[in-house]
Amino acid sequence: MIKKLLDTKLGICSSLPLLYLIVAEKLNYPIYAVEAPGHSFCRYEIKNIYGSNKHLQINIEATGNGGGSPDINYIDEFKISKKTYTNDVYLRTLSKKEYIYSLLYHNALLYYERFQYDKSKKYLEKLLEVNYRNTHAWWALYLTIRKLIYAKLLEIDYIDKQFLYSQDALTKLHSFNTFNPAIRNAPSINPNNNL
Repeated sequence: MIKKLLDTKLGICSSLPLLYLIVAEKLNYPIYAVEAPGHSFCRYEIKNIYGSNKHLQINIEATGNGGGSPDINYIDEFKISKKTYTNDVYLRTLSKKEYIYSLLYHNALLYYERFQYDKSKKYLEKLLEVNYRNTHAWWALYLTIRKLIYAKLLEIDYIDKQFLYSQDALTKLHSFNTFNPAIRNAPSINPNNNL
C-alpha cells in the first residue's frame, strides 16, 4: 500500500493517514488515526499538558493537504448522532492496533466484492475482536453471513458471479424468501440504530 502511495503520489482517506502515521512514528510525534463514517483522518494529540487535565487535539486531514477541521465539522458533514459521538463510536482517537484493524475492514470489503465471503468474514470477525464499536463492520458481517447462508441453502458456488446474477439464482432466492417466514418476517438491521 505504501509503495503504491509513494510511486503514484495518489491516495485515499483510508491509505493516506497510514503514511502520516509512519512518518509521525519515526519522528516521535503524537499523531493517531481517527474514523468518521466512511472516512479516516489523523489527529495530533497531547494529553495532560504540563501535568494538568487539559488536552490538545488538532485534526489533520490527510486528503486535504494536511489542513484540519474541528470535530463539530465532521459531526455536521458525516451526520454523526450525539449518541454515537458520546459513545466513542466515531471521532475518537484510535490506537495503532485499532487503526490497523480498520485497514483490515477495507480488505474485508474487497473480498466481499469479489464474492470471497469466507475471507471477508474472517477479516471482519478479527476486526470486531479489537474494535467491537465499529458499526460498519457489524453491518458488513451481517451481510456476509447472509450471503453465506443463501449460498448454503441454495447449494450454489457463491463465488460464481454468473450464477449469482442469473435469472435462475434470482428465482430461487425469491421463492426461498417468499416461502420462508423466518426470512420474510425478519426485521431490517441498520448499523446506525440502537447504539
